[in-house]
Amino acid sequence: MNRLLLVAALGICLITSCSPQGGLKSRKVTLFVTSLEDPFYVSLVQGAQAAAVDLNLDLLVLGIERETYVERQIALVKNEIIKRVGVIIIAPADSKALVGVLKKAKEKGIAVLTIDTPLDQALMKQQGVAIPFVGPDHRAAGKRAGEYLVQRLGGKGEVAVLTGVAGVLSGDLCVQGFLGACTEAAGVSVAAQQSANWRRKDAAKAVGDILKKHPNLRGMFAVNRAMTLGALEGLKAGGKEKDVVVVGFGRDQEVEAALSAGRLAAALDMHPAALGRTAVELARKLLAGQSLPSETATPWDLVEAGTPPK
Repeated sequence: MNRLLLVAALGICLITSCSPQGGLKSRKVTLFVTSLEDPFYVSLVQGAQAAAVDLNLDLLVLGIERETYVERQIALVKNEIIKRVGVIIIAPADSKALVGVLKKAKEKGIAVLTIDTPLDQALMKQQGVAIPFVGPDHRAAGKRAGEYLVQRLGGKGEVAVLTGVAGVLSGDLCVQGFLGACTEAAGVSVAAQQSANWRRKDAAKAVGDILKKHPNLRGMFAVNRAMTLGALEGLKAGGKEKDVVVVGFGRDQEVEAALSAGRLAAALDMHPAALGRTAVELARKLLAGQSLPSETATPWDLVEAGTPPK
């Protein structure tokens, strides 16, 4: 009887945890990011890769040349659908344009998880698809940035905000939170709201244009790392580096240097490495047939100038 039990146990092992998939429908996970060079996504990918090693998953990372190359990202997703990977983790380049192709992925039996940037809820409902999101609360982060800037300005003065490309909900929600905080301060007016297309050079130029129209500007908020650094360059070129309080994004070496020097008043740290790790851990659950909540929140912090590097 003992020998029979042993044989039975070995048989179970062979078809579950001792099988190549270990009880998972697949071990192949594809992670899509909108840049393979931006320090935010570099850190996110590192966190995801570390988790994949720990969980014994095969992780493929794909990026697009620019954040605005939406059609290129869609084409890459279509290719992964053909390959029938187990899970697609994606930071969508557009919150609406990616819904259709991600719906097709789910129809082919591929689990999908969005990170950092959520998909448009109304469009998903219209198309009858539900895709979970993991990432920080961008609206709350934007509101915190606005509250901090209002406080630094003593509740009065003109401020400006540099936005990304419309339709990317992470940026849109962040701006909404920021504007809400400014609206609550009677003495603060938003003098300019200008897109810099997520790009450093565009941000520097945009700041120059804003300063010409609003020479008394006292505060500025930029909604990603590249635009934050571009804003600082634009203010320096315009001779306003010491006159305008800037709140932005990032916690990499270049941003740390700006914080240490006091050129940047504060920055939102969205903890990308933790986000990448959490996404892969959730992908593992999807591969095991588990369901996920519609949203999984990840940490973020507002880091003030003078805060020791992490």
